[in-house]
Amino acid sequence: MVLHHLLDLPVEQVARETGASNGAVGTRLSRARKVLGARLAEDEGTGAGRPARISEEVEPWLT
Repeated sequence: MVLHHLLDLPVEQVARETGASNGAVGTRLSRARKVLGARLAEDEGTGAGRPARISEEVEPWLT
């Protein structure tokens, strides 16, 4: 997500940089967005005002 969304790299370049296929990068981005959205919605619902911790859910898709 950092490479694609924050550094604005295209999926193809993220794939080259990480050694993954374009399809794998797309799948990982989709899964990470889903987890992030769920965690942000969860935190918003509690009004906790703390950042979402998603590293445990996203980590398996980074390797």
